[in-house]
Amino acid sequence: PYPTLFPYTTLFRSRRTPTPARKIVLRVRHEAQSASFVVQGGPDGTSIAKGDGPGGAAIEARFDTLLRILSTSLPLDRAMADGLATVEGSVQIARSLPRLFDLSDRHR
Repeated sequence: PYPTLFPYTTLFRSRRTPTPARKIVLRVRHEAQSASFVVQGGPDGTSIAKGDGPGGAAIEARFDTLLRILSTSLPLDRAMADGLATVEGSVQIARSLPRLFDLSDRHR
């Protein structure tokens, strides 16, 4: 399921500077495909790897919704209330997702 979706992940500009110590699973849907990624923050920045696994939170959303959440143009709480995203685990940890990426800096 990754061949078409995975190139889009290059749009996720992870930080190379220290980020909050968080592990968030992203379950991304795009057209008829889906993929899971583990995003982990820490003193060396943010890492992204294909796969699923335990984390402090898991967010499931369409790819376009995820980009809006990452850029902070759509608050996670609004996405959940509108049925555009679901969160498993800690909502507080899930809310910190934009701080792990450079996209959120563009809207501050």
